[in-house]
Amino acid sequence: MKIRFFLIFYFNLIFCNLAVSKIINIDNLISLDVPENHTYTSYQRYEDFKDFFISLNIQEKKINMFSIAPTKYIDFIKEVIDGQDPMENKYIKSVIVKMEKKKFKDEVHQSKWLISEMKKIFKREKIDFVTDLLIIDKGLYSILNDLDSTDDEFLQIAKSLKDMNNSELIKSTKEIRKTLTSLSRDNKSILINEDMTIILNRFKIARNQNENLFLETNGDLIYILGAMKIEVKLSFFFTEKNNKTFLVGSFCFVNCSKFNNKFDKMLKPAFTKIISTTNNNSNSSEIITDDKIRKLRKLKKLLDENVLTQEEFNKAKNKILN
Repeated sequence: MKIRFFLIFYFNLIFCNLAVSKIINIDNLISLDVPENHTYTSYQRYEDFKDFFISLNIQEKKINMFSIAPTKYIDFIKEVIDGQDPMENKYIKSVIVKMEKKKFKDEVHQSKWLISEMKKIFKREKIDFVTDLLIIDKGLYSILNDLDSTDDEFLQIAKSLKDMNNSELIKSTKEIRKTLTSLSRDNKSILINEDMTIILNRFKIARNQNENLFLETNGDLIYILGAMKIEVKLSFFFTEKNNKTFLVGSFCFVNCSKFNNKFDKMLKPAFTKIISTTNNNSNSSEIITDDKIRKLRKLKKLLDENVLTQEEFNKAKNKILN
């Protein structure tokens, strides 16, 4: 049973061949810069996260989920959804045939062989990364404003971020990271459960030049399945744009030395990470910048409440900045 799960886990994330890039528009909601052979499909999994969405007062009709990957991978997903046994996949079957001919000393040696065999296939097929995209038809500010009655400590912390400037966010980011890693006490390991751990490299919360909050993080996901230790690279980005909330997560398995750069390149057509900065050598500049930030935040609130159109917001924003 463990072997079956392991094989399905890996081949669920196969066929990611990085080639010439292209811009794809996903249901007129977002544009991403992806490898040439990538495409996307709607991949609704509301039931898997139902409790989480309910806690945020988000209805199913406001949620769109997508998987972005090569065409062969998308076809594989559709086959599994339609009821086909993943163990009938030709790659999985080939591994099973090889495994049945071998004699392993114990489960540990078998697990190491399986992982090695998977990596060989991934490298041969030039496997890179798979991306999951969640789009909520509700702005991040609206989501946070609806958390008044929540008792969840983490959600209350998130709610407090919406009125902070970048100086305050730097301090809060450190505190949040410390809270998330409190069980490990190493300021980098988030213990999801007894089987899964995330090792953080980058963890940043800031406000971009359009006054939108964003979270970006990357690191390693470690999953223990019996004697098997599965390690993948991950990158995650969370923000708001045009009164919608976006969550983008990608996973890389081999040839990941430039994975974070590829992830950033993919997001570039859609999102900005450029943040407002202050001149630390001039008190007057800091005062002016903070004043601009306060004005922009008020404008953003008017946009979120549909008092201003996007065009009116842009004009007013440019007037403040200039």
